[in-house]
Amino acid sequence: MAQLNAGITHEAAFNLLSEHNKDPFHIEHAETVEQTMRYFAREYDPENEEFWGIVGLLHDLDWEEHDDDPMNHTIYAAKDIEAAGGSPELIRAIQTHTSDFNTSLPRPELMMEKILFATEELTGLIGAAVVMRPSKSVMDFNVKSLKKKFKDKRFAAGVSRDVIRSGAEMLGWELDGLFARTIEPCSPSRPTATASSPSNRPRRRCTAPRKKQDRPHSLIDELRGLLLSRCHHALRAHLAGAAKLVLVGSEGLGGKRAAGVELLGGDADLGSQAETPRHR
Repeated sequence: MAQLNAGITHEAAFNLLSEHNKDPFHIEHAETVEQTMRYFAREYDPENEEFWGIVGLLHDLDWEEHDDDPMNHTIYAAKDIEAAGGSPELIRAIQTHTSDFNTSLPRPELMMEKILFATEELTGLIGAAVVMRPSKSVMDFNVKSLKKKFKDKRFAAGVSRDVIRSGAEMLGWELDGLFARTIEPCSPSRPTATASSPSNRPRRRCTAPRKKQDRPHSLIDELRGLLLSRCHHALRAHLAGAAKLVLVGSEGLGGKRAAGVELLGGDADLGSQAETPRHR
């Protein structure tokens, strides 16, 4: 394949990311997508691994500062990347991952762009699922567990299942194959640094993005949001209170149970932090 030029070094890209993102969560998500892109680059386009990695690192550059304007997501970033010396092909690659939301942006064409489109949301789903497991690790996480979360639309509701399906179709991959291959780079055994982009920063696990147009719609979503921002102790306190409310609240709620509510109890993947009645 032809050599791709990002126009900026990895160090400059990370400095640009840090300049526009102060929330550590967004930095972690960027590094998660970077390591995922590098993993796939080593298979499909090894001579351009650095380019793939920088695309992943900067893909959400402008989100923290402009999350109130999703239609122009990556358009703000284009100006900042260009000012920093980034190349047109770098900007284009980044903008393809939001082309489903803003159809004026270029659609994914290169393998790199299709993989970014398919995996960016999926890394969020993996991160959400893993962080709720007792082990907090992908080492005991598998495709079966991920499929279960994928089918549960209430779980990590901010992750678009349609985007993931579309990405798999672009690649010509079955969903199971996409799932398995995207779990792999999240493994702690996988290296992230390369000779061209050495890093002393700790390796990031897959993280669930605080995604785009989504906002919590219920107590459950709010609690999950707390968990995904790593407030584990606060979450457990909330869950305990929520469980008590459900258990004693059938009269306080006019005799109605919270139909279909399943917090963490009864799910082998999630542990037994709370038990709530299930609507039959």
